[in-house]
Amino acid sequence: MVAPPPIEVALPTEDAELDAMLTQCPAIPAVFLLDAGAGQQPYLSRTSNLKRRLERLLRPVHGPSRMLNLRGIARALRYWPATSALAASLTLWEQARSHYPDRHRRMLRLRLPYYVVLLMEDRFPRAVVSREPGPPEMAYGPFATRAAAEEFLAPLLDLVQLRRCEESLEPHPEHPGCIYGEMAMCLRPCQAMVDDRTYRSEARTLLAVLATRGESLREQLQRERDSASEDMDFERAARVHKRLTKLSGAFPASARWTGLLASLHGVAVTLGPSPDVALLWPMTAGHLQQPLAISGANLDAEPLRGALRSRLLQPLVHPSSTQQELLAIFGKWLRSTWCDGLWVEVNDGGELPVRKLRNAIRRMTTTILPEQQETAESEETQDAAGNL
Repeated sequence: MVAPPPIEVALPTEDAELDAMLTQCPAIPAVFLLDAGAGQQPYLSRTSNLKRRLERLLRPVHGPSRMLNLRGIARALRYWPATSALAASLTLWEQARSHYPDRHRRMLRLRLPYYVVLLMEDRFPRAVVSREPGPPEMAYGPFATRAAAEEFLAPLLDLVQLRRCEESLEPHPEHPGCIYGEMAMCLRPCQAMVDDRTYRSEARTLLAVLATRGESLREQLQRERDSASEDMDFERAARVHKRLTKLSGAFPASARWTGLLASLHGVAVTLGPSPDVALLWPMTAGHLQQPLAISGANLDAEPLRGALRSRLLQPLVHPSSTQQELLAIFGKWLRSTWCDGLWVEVNDGGELPVRKLRNAIRRMTTTILPEQQETAESEETQDAAGNL
């Protein structure tokens, strides 16, 4: 899906020829694979300096050593030059998934994201944190960790009166209830204090809050606060203002790349194969599309719109497991300190933000951002362990 055809090199069997080939190997960031022949698993990894890494793996053997050495074992080399950290991560994932389908997640230390999921199929809906997003219009995320998702959900549940219990409710006036009902933080469906229709309306309120990132509830609370102030009911105005403060904290301006999965649209812009070319990585409804190369010398609005629309007319829709793995890789890159690209959000059903895209492309094609550099120590540790 992501990686272009690799550059393939047959490794000489003669020591002198192999050493000569290594001296001519490019010192570039790359994902590479050393093929050991039929019946043997290949060695797959990534590096910030292909020449240095191959010289270490294919060095002459002088006495016993615990360091991994593939001289005399590797038969062929395939490598993919890494134009950006995102491209390298996706290429490595694609090759690991192909060659190690049963253990590629562990090899890549791939941790699937978490979501805040609204279980609307329940008679009395509730919000939970889960790695299974379910219907994309009911899942908000992705979050890197369970703790991050729970930290996001907690203040939202203080703003609506949905239940927090996990039991299958059979409403009855004699039900003991819970502390949240006593504190007026739940509509108490367990005690038959509310009918199904009213309770589901509260659940739809939370869904609207998630869909608008709090704007729907913010407008309502601002009207309530202003009304309370006009009526000189300052205690109620203070309570409403406190809810507004919680709402603002739940959706900070600094937060990016989270939303309802069905509305997770945007374009990542990274370095391309040459300094005057940028790569665009469109995403629609959380599904990553094929990258698109755009020259920084040709940024007319209509050709740019047309190029992106050609990718989105029939977008790729990945199986759920594949989608979650791609989102995990993409999220790790976007949230990292070594992110070497830009993310341009696209509103659900809105026009492409051409001006922002053009500015992002100019930045990528005029300013070469530093690549993520792997240290020699980490590479030596990987070689000693014989792992990715």
